[in-house]
Amino acid sequence: MEELGRDFPKLPIVLGLGASTMRGLSKTSPVYYLAAGRFPDEATDTTHGSATDLPWFEALGRDAAALTTAALQAVPLRGEDTPRPGALHQELTEALTYADVPLLTSESHGFSGGRALSRRIVALSRTPSAAAATHVP
Repeated sequence: MEELGRDFPKLPIVLGLGASTMRGLSKTSPVYYLAAGRFPDEATDTTHGSATDLPWFEALGRDAAALTTAALQAVPLRGEDTPRPGALHQELTEALTYADVPLLTSESHGFSGGRALSRRIVALSRTPSAAAATHVP
């Protein structure tokens, strides 16, 4: 995305998950971008002392890790009593379908018993002088 900003600094519209953090866009024109769940507005990494915006795929990875952690906690390994690999896989798959954790990239908190994660993607705009984003109809 950053490469696009350098190559086309006067491009009027850039839509993409992650476009809100692109450098090199116009300082006077509004920026239009896509958002899903709490991404990008609340998707920050503070592990190194300062907040930095997370890229879309890193936010997806954190959601996957949160869901996987919840599933693993629901199916503890039981030492000698641990089920055979096929049965363990089935238990973990079942636990993953019902894992319920807050996610960055979706309003849902998991798969809700299914195999698909619902995600609503909306278009937003932010003008350089405005602190808050507004929905684009």
